[in-house]
Amino acid sequence: MKDNYVHKSPEFALAQFKMLGYILIIISVILSFSEHLLYLLLLFFAIGLASLTDGVQIDFKLNRQRSYLGVFGLKWGKWVDFHKVKYVLVFTERLTQEMGVSSISATNSNVNIKINLIGYDDTKTDAGSYKSKDDAVEASYKMAKKLKAKLLDNTSDKENWLIG
Repeated sequence: MKDNYVHKSPEFALAQFKMLGYILIIISVILSFSEHLLYLLLLFFAIGLASLTDGVQIDFKLNRQRSYLGVFGLKWGKWVDFHKVKYVLVFTERLTQEMGVSSISATNSNVNIKINLIGYDDTKTDAGSYKSKDDAVEASYKMAKKLKAKLLDNTSDKENWLIG
């Protein structure tokens, strides 16, 4: 693993902005047939919205982490230092959202596999979210090796120390 770890979120939290960007791209293409130059500005803005990303970036050399928001491939976010890592934790996060209007109700469930870095002072640092357990375990194994830390797989009912 390199000195930097970058993981793009599997689900962008602000998907409505990406959709707005795609709609504006279509509108700006339609406007391009007119003689107005407004479509160029609109197209630039639309591509920016359509290229929005978010995720986690870790710098192993400087022991710092940030959650980022990216546009046009550039990433913004505040770097936060983390202390010496005791172990890397892989766990399952179950999210359930219930919605109801009048007599109509629905439940939306989602499962993510998350990675956290746990420090000797019990601080927790987010290191990303995955849809696949295999991808999460592979990434966490590489992180544990890079940080010379233990690895705990807590995705099943019992704890499983993969590197102990």
